Amino acid sequence: MRDSLMIPLAITSIYLGTTCGTLWCLGRYRFHCREAEKNGRLLLLFASGHALAVASLYLSGLSGGFFTMCAVMGFPLIGLVIWRLSRKTNFPGILNILYLGVLLSSVGLLMHYRVGLRGARLMGLLKIHGGVPVAINMMLFTLISLAGISYCVFSGRIAKWLSWVEGKTYAYWGVVALIALSVPLFTGFAVGRTKAWLLGSSFQITEFGLKLLFPAFLAAFLHQHRKELSSPGYPAKEIGRILIVLLGLLSCYFFLPMMLAKELGTPLIIGLCLVATVTYATGRWYIFPVGLLLLAMAMFGGTLVDSHIRERVFGSWWEWENYVRRVYTPGSSRLPGWQISQIRALLESASIYGRGLGQGNWGHISAISTDFAITPVLTELGVVGLCLILGCYLLFVYYGIPSSSERDFRRVLQAGTAVILATQGCFNVIANLGIVPLAGVPAPFISSGGSAAICNIILLGLLTELGRPREIRLAGNGHSI
Repeated sequence: MRDSLMIPLAITSIYLGTTCGTLWCLGRYRFHCREAEKNGRLLLLFASGHALAVASLYLSGLSGGFFTMCAVMGFPLIGLVIWRLSRKTNFPGILNILYLGVLLSSVGLLMHYRVGLRGARLMGLLKIHGGVPVAINMMLFTLISLAGISYCVFSGRIAKWLSWVEGKTYAYWGVVALIALSVPLFTGFAVGRTKAWLLGSSFQITEFGLKLLFPAFLAAFLHQHRKELSSPGYPAKEIGRILIVLLGLLSCYFFLPMMLAKELGTPLIIGLCLVATVTYATGRWYIFPVGLLLLAMAMFGGTLVDSHIRERVFGSWWEWENYVRRVYTPGSSRLPGWQISQIRALLESASIYGRGLGQGNWGHISAISTDFAITPVLTELGVVGLCLILGCYLLFVYYGIPSSSERDFRRVLQAGTAVILATQGCFNVIANLGIVPLAGVPAPFISSGGSAAICNIILLGLLTELGRPREIRLAGNGHSI
């Protein structure tokens, strides 16, 4: 038995070594398009470990499909496409943000290929018995989206779009974001008891309102009041008025999706984005812990007035054991407690290095490709895999939050965008560990999805464009000084 595990463990070690090496390089060096040797070595390092891991899973017989293996194995080549596009357009910024998206997507694809689930979303028109593998759906979706957004960044289209966004007032973006969050209340479809979907439960417009429109509104609002908020003194009257406005707006954006659409993830991310962005814009760091406390109080207030929110919070956090033992009756739910009990059992069986690729057993976890997509990573790659994923999300903050003291519209928007990406990933990881309640927040680039995946990749493009040196942006043409 021990000898039979040596090969999977060795391949797992190689995969973890090459992936962690790639992450270390992305944190240590800044990759520019003209540095051919550095880019080539980075992409070769990661692609070699990824290809070895996928091939080993195929040869072990645990994940079927030669075509699926080839597709998943070749996905890191999108990094080469990104590099070539950047060289062709002479892009003056760094490519680290886009490379981080490729790295996380590759890890997610490996795990979806390992789990071997089948669905029928992107390629549902093909009449294949049993459905199309989720790994193929996700690979094509991510490949097209990454190539498209990279082209928009390198061709200057994202820069033009940002200039148009900056020209609008905060009132404009506030109304548009509120409409996007309100549409599902009137025309949406319910999945379970969460009414947040359109087009037959296949499109979630609140993702665009949350990740694209709300940060634009918040950046425009804080930019207009930057003098009052960044004052070294304490103009109590001005700051008090602004905070009252923010609390009123938060009430609309927070309680509308939570209480009416029965959605917990959207208001949670909106609240965290608001707290972190206001903290950055004002430079007053005591706002962050106070904001988190108010956000926690608001979430627990929701559990007192809505049974669905109460089950999502208590059934997956405090009282999950009671939910597992509850006798099923119409109108009640065992799902939150049942899911978390299965995940706890899996994680307790893993070690610091994990059980090894191909050695996990997912039982009856129904959301293993969405809310719990991080579980296979934690189980088979262990604590090292956990630190790898968290490191990727924290690098978004490292590259996304500007170090400049000038906090104009673009700087605040950049910080808010980075916080949204990092918050989703970190929250999903610690929710899978049982530290915080489950809220339906997927892991960016690892969980499968449609509208959520598109929004996350758009955020990659925004961060790449916003991270360009300021003197280059002011030069005018978007490509060179």
